[in-house]
Amino acid sequence: MARKQKKNRKRGLGFLKILLIIIILAVVIGVVATSAYVMVSIRDMPSFDPDKLRESSATSFVYDARGELFTKLHGEENRIPVKLSDIPQELQDAVVAIEDARFYDHPGVDLRAIARAAWRIATRQSFEGGSTITQQLVKNVFLTPKTTMRRKIQEAVLSLQVERIYTKGEILEMYLNEIHFGHGTNGVQAAAKTYFGKDVWDLNLAESAMLAGIIKKPSRYSPYNDMEAAKTRQALVLDQMVKYGYISEATAQEAKEQPIEVAGRSPYTHPAPYFIDYVISTLVEELEGYYGSEKDVYDAIYKGGLKIYTTIDPVMQRKAEQALADGLPEGEVDENGIVQPQAALVTMETKTGYIRALLGGRDYENTKYNRVVQAQRQPGSAFKTFVYTAALDNGFTPATTYVDEPISIPVAGGQIWQPKNSGNQYEGLTNLRRAILRSLNTVAAQLIMDVGVDNVIDYAERMGITTLVKTGSSNDRQPAIALGGLTYGAHPLDMAVAYGVLANQGVKVEPIAILRV
Repeated sequence: MARKQKKNRKRGLGFLKILLIIIILAVVIGVVATSAYVMVSIRDMPSFDPDKLRESSATSFVYDARGELFTKLHGEENRIPVKLSDIPQELQDAVVAIEDARFYDHPGVDLRAIARAAWRIATRQSFEGGSTITQQLVKNVFLTPKTTMRRKIQEAVLSLQVERIYTKGEILEMYLNEIHFGHGTNGVQAAAKTYFGKDVWDLNLAESAMLAGIIKKPSRYSPYNDMEAAKTRQALVLDQMVKYGYISEATAQEAKEQPIEVAGRSPYTHPAPYFIDYVISTLVEELEGYYGSEKDVYDAIYKGGLKIYTTIDPVMQRKAEQALADGLPEGEVDENGIVQPQAALVTMETKTGYIRALLGGRDYENTKYNRVVQAQRQPGSAFKTFVYTAALDNGFTPATTYVDEPISIPVAGGQIWQPKNSGNQYEGLTNLRRAILRSLNTVAAQLIMDVGVDNVIDYAERMGITTLVKTGSSNDRQPAIALGGLTYGAHPLDMAVAYGVLANQGVKVEPIAILRV
């Protein structure tokens, strides 16, 4: 019995030895593999040229459908370099507090933040975070914006080199002259001029905190786009400044309560500005996943020297602008300072989806709101097309007959819907061909009941309408949509896409504004 226990003990010890050897081998292999990956990353790293940190960014160019230069995005005039001594200490402190609280303590990389960011990248949780001010500067100057583990390693190595050459003050100065603030603006001086109409050295604490808050995501925190979001972010910056001892609670509270006066936007120099806005927003949407963050996409657009080839036809654009101007009355200014009535226009090739002209309003300087893609307007009788399309595709024919007369249709909630024709004129027995020609409301209402509301919604969505509401207490699953009575309405661009299906023999094409970059 004792011999058997001794034999089992030896067998157990042998298993533990094998397990220990396997663990040691795994650790060694892991270390070797990691070391090799790091070495390859460093080998492929761009050469470190300190002079590049002082160089200006490259202007991007936008070309029209003929391949000719249409406009430029950014340029040297959008960046106004200033010395660190010209930048208020409060602004410096605000940026450090919100972007890199340990800036003055670390050697260019924050190991704790890097570890957290590396784990997020490895587990595909997030591609943002972990970069110090030095790393952000290095990324903008030396590296591509795309976020990968390899780039993080290169970013860290280059940051260490930068910190060996430059002082913290010099690094902060270069960063504050480099960082993007939205609306084609880089650097704190240009940003101060853009947002507050003043020089950076004249900014107060409230303005400095708001400016620092914009850096993370300019499109979200720009006071031009969303003042409420900008104020919320400003409050966070001020709280961080209190946390790290830059200001007192009382000073922070006073700054939070101080009114912010945003400067009026300077005249827009781009031709077809609504189209250019659409191009930029499309680039941001499509490239954010590739570059890792919205801010990095904006950096590429405004500083990366991109060549953006678009579908716009300058001749058609000018004719569209003239047609809109000729077709609208002089108008009156409403309580919001916007000239009414407004209008929008988009011209799209049905076979290719190429957008040849786009006008989001009657005057860009009066209102930047792009009604082609942002506004939702009731389509009215233009929505009947989807009712008739669903019908003709499901056994009805142009010869199918209905009686055009006053009708009553029970709807949800025990209500009765009584659609009427324009002028209360009715034709009696008629067919779908004439009903379409005459845009007869009662026939469209009867037809949607026979075809099915859900069937019509399905056709509308498949053809390109993206704004239909199918759930909730107020939705579009009711027969009144036959006459264009939608919950929110439709985007003009959606209507162009949907009608293009009919012109393109039933084939839907997505709208295209950018040919290549």
